[in-house]
Amino acid sequence: MKVVILEEGADLDALSCAYGVLLLYQDAYLLKPSSLSKRASEVFKRFKERFRILEKLPQEFDLVLVDAHHVEEYKFSGVKEIYIFDHHPKAPKGFKGRVDEVGSATTLVVEELQRLNVDISPEDATLLALGIYEDTGNLTYEGTTERDALALAWLLKKGANLRTIR
Repeated sequence: MKVVILEEGADLDALSCAYGVLLLYQDAYLLKPSSLSKRASEVFKRFKERFRILEKLPQEFDLVLVDAHHVEEYKFSGVKEIYIFDHHPKAPKGFKGRVDEVGSATTLVVEELQRLNVDISPEDATLLALGIYEDTGNLTYEGTTERDALALAWLLKKGANLRTIR
């Protein structure tokens, strides 16, 4: 079992990336977040039924960090493997998952969904697109890459709802 743990005050990119991990791995669950940013909290309330949520940690699990890379802060007993999906350049290497410099951590998960040919619904596409739009400032921030735009194009093709995203 994989458990996604969000940092305190996690933003919308982290939440969307976590959701993408749940789509990538059928044995993945989100540990119920204790606090989220205002926008992430609003989105979580709206889409809560789409998340597989755990109230407490199991005895043994694989730890999944999204849009975060401070592995040393997560010293839980029972962690078998660590996965990291992060777009920050200082993220450690040598873990499973994806670490690369793009505008949004969600982009990395979307690329994996594409690579593995995972079929997603329009609601899935919308929830993922929200994170990319948020962390790239609607594709206007300097850290935005062509890969972010391509990930969004794929999500739009899959039916992401721009009215919901706005």
